[in-house]
Order: sequence, then C-alpha cells, then structure tokens
Amino acid sequence: PHCGGAWAQEYWFNNGLPISAPTWYTSVGNAVSNTNGVSNPGFVAGEIGSQVLRVNAQTQVSEIKQARVDGEWDFDNGRFQFGVGTTNNSTHRVQSAEAYHTLGDWSVANVGGDTANGLMDLLTPIDIVGMFSDYSYGGANGTWRGDAGKIAQWAAQHYGFDLAVSPQNSADNRVEEKTRSAFAQLDLDGQLGGMAVKTRVGLRFEKTDVVSTSIIAIPESIEWQANNDFRVVLSDDLQPFTERASYSYVLPNLDFSIDFTDALKGRASFGKTIARAPIGNLYAGPGAQQPSGSILTDPSTRASGSAQNPALRPLESDNLDLALEWYFGDASYVSVTFWNKSVDNFVGNTVQQESLYGLTDP
Repeated sequence: PHCGGAWAQEYWFNNGLPISAPTWYTSVGNAVSNTNGVSNPGFVAGEIGSQVLRVNAQTQVSEIKQARVDGEWDFDNGRFQFGVGTTNNSTHRVQSAEAYHTLGDWSVANVGGDTANGLMDLLTPIDIVGMFSDYSYGGANGTWRGDAGKIAQWAAQHYGFDLAVSPQNSADNRVEEKTRSAFAQLDLDGQLGGMAVKTRVGLRFEKTDVVSTSIIAIPESIEWQANNDFRVVLSDDLQPFTERASYSYVLPNLDFSIDFTDALKGRASFGKTIARAPIGNLYAGPGAQQPSGSILTDPSTRASGSAQNPALRPLESDNLDLALEWYFGDASYVSVTFWNKSVDNFVGNTVQQESLYGLTDP
C-alpha cells in the first residue's frame, strides 16, 4: 500500500474545471526535491485494506403542547381582536458514545487478511472524472466504492465484534421552553382625503422560561492512535449540568393600506419579530474534541472543546414593507415592493483558553 512516505497534491486552474493530481513519494525528502515520485498511483487489489470502524448514533424527540384562547369584537367600521396562549416545547436528544473497532488500523496493516477474507468482493472500481465525457482531465480518476452497511457487516464477521450502537451515552440533553403570550389588535376602516384606508394596529407580549439540562460522560483522556489520529476516551463517570434563562418581548405591528384609485392601491407595514436561536445552541454542558492534526507543527490543531449557551436571546428584527399595486384586470395586477429586514443580533462564537475535564494533549 502507499502508506508511509509522503503525498503531494497539485491543482491546475488554467481552463474550465480544476484538475488535481496526487503524487506519492517514498520519503519526505523526495517530496521536497520532487524526485522518485509516482503520479496518480492506482489502488489495486492487494493495496486496499481496512482501517477502523466507528459507529455513532443520535436520537432526538421534540414535543409541543399548546393552548390558546382568542376573542373578537366587531363594531362599525372595524373590529377588535385579542387572545392569550401558552406553549410548552420539550426537546430530548441522546448521543451515544462512539463504538470504536480496530480493523487493519490506521496503517492499513492487514491488507493480506482483508483480501483473503473477501473485502475486494464488496468493492467496485469507478472512474469519477471519466463520468464527465465533455471534460478533458489529466489527474487521478480512479477510486473504489461499496455499500457501507455490507462492509460493516463483513468487518464484524471477520474481526469478531458485535455491530451495534454503544450502550454508553456520551450526552443526554433536554431543553424545556415555556412561553406565555398575549396579543391585542385593532382594525379600522376609514377615509383619508376622500380615499378609502384600512389600518391595523397590534401588540404582542411574550415571556419565555428556558431550562436546559445535560448529563455528560466525563472524558478521561485523549488517546494518540497513529500519526495525526486521536480519540477522546470516555469514562463511566457522569456529570450533570443545568442552566436557566428567561426573556420577554413586546412586539408591535402596524399595517396600513390606501386606495388611491379603484385600480391603484398603496400598502405600508411595520413590525417587530423574534426568532429563537437554533435548539442545538441551547444545550448545557461542554463537550471535548480531539486534535485535528499534528499538534507539534500546527498549534491550531490542538484539542478543543465547545459549549453552547441556553441563555441566548432570540434574534430580533425590525421589518418594513412598502408596496404599490396596480390592478389592471379582474384577476391581474402588477406590484412594486420594497422591504427591509434589520436584525441587530446574531449567534456568534468566542474563543477562550481554559482547562476542560482535566484533559491534556497526548
């Protein structure tokens, strides 16, 4: 197999789609001097083997319970609407710990055994770039593909393990949101300078309480497996996290329309709206990630972690719409519309250095 040594990748952007070509060298020195390289080496039977098999699983269940009572009072030239409501939103996510199985390992050390046990019977050679008949290429074009499920079953049979989701959970997350709301809205029909107008003025109040709870399997170490391959090893110890937050908003809206003529109508609307941050940003408790590359040559690849923020405020926007409509037939009209949506806050990330579960780089 073309393991060890060094690989170089070149791209050409001269015409049309870019062309790439990998070159394999027997050593890093040869790669630097561009000598003794093999361009576009093909992978054939006897050079293909397994590395590792990882099984990950996640389930998520969301439940919404709502209740609402509305009322309306009609009067001459208008109406008054009002209502109250409550919404309970519950999201439960469970992430299984990774089920990790070593096959030929990262060095592809069991090519002979994999071939003898029928791995190649599950793979089909394909010509990726050659699928585009109108594209002139000069780079690598061959690879292999197979059914991941069948290959996993083959690995379980020949390497002797149960193909299943890990019974251990890495994280059990719950987010409970309780929102209480009330609104009032007034519609009025009238005249302005002899032209018919319609006006709608409304106000909505919302208050939301958030409780985010997580149970996380504490990482005990970061395991260095090969080259730049690392893995976070979880312990059997669990740590709970709970965070609470609340927010409330008053949201006004105004809609206005005027009939300049029987065929020409103008509209103007203004309103304030909110949108809750994505549920994935509301989970409590930090998670740890392994290094993404060589920690000796590139500090940016060091192990990291991430934590969400259940106290995130909703995205808040001011919305303005202006329209002019010309009705030139019973079922036809032309409309020119201007709209502007101004959002003041966004979900962002900050970076800070701190100890996480006592983990250190291997």
